[in-house]
Amino acid sequence: MLSRTFIILSFFTASLVFAQASQGNTANSSPEKIPHSTAKEDTSIPKGLYLNGVNQNLSNLEKSISEKISKLEKLQAKAAELDKSFKEKIIIADEVPALERASNPLIVTSRHIEFTFQTEKAKEVRVVSRKKNLNNDLHSVVRILTFAPGNLSSIKVTVNRFDSRVKQISEIQEFDSMPLEGKIVALKAIDNVLYNTIFRFDTAIQRAEVSKLEHTKDNLSEL
Repeated sequence: MLSRTFIILSFFTASLVFAQASQGNTANSSPEKIPHSTAKEDTSIPKGLYLNGVNQNLSNLEKSISEKISKLEKLQAKAAELDKSFKEKIIIADEVPALERASNPLIVTSRHIEFTFQTEKAKEVRVVSRKKNLNNDLHSVVRILTFAPGNLSSIKVTVNRFDSRVKQISEIQEFDSMPLEGKIVALKAIDNVLYNTIFRFDTAIQRAEVSKLEHTKDNLSEL
């Protein structure tokens, strides 16, 4: 029994000596940099990642606008077959005049889109937005957004106010001078307007085709 106890004590004594020796060796060795478990991690978004996301958003919007312009050019070719007056210019009401009765003074708002074509290709797009003050026309505002398809850098917003004309102040903002967030807002607005325009334009063409077909049927039935 005594020998067994001696063996156990010897084992723990040897373990203690080994542990102390290990600590001594660690103290003499060069310190190793180990990240502290409670250190705060940097969760900020890298500027490069944010910029890449914004540029990708801009690229997607440019592609979407280009596809919609192509769709409108196809619709224009179809419309020109029905009416030759559509070969060079088309005007589509995007918003019918609306009276804001809750406002004081009363305001009438409207918006229409103008497309100019050359050899069946869109040459220029104009989005004309009007806000007319019925109590005082001097406070009415006309905003015109123009751009050449295929060159979105040509986007320009012109604001016409009475006091600006009197003071000969030009209110023009160009796309290249806009901040990145402003460019995204501008492209989203154009993309949305084009989407609505395609729907209205296509609907008008279908109605015209039905009307032409009915007219043809009436003529044929009278032969």
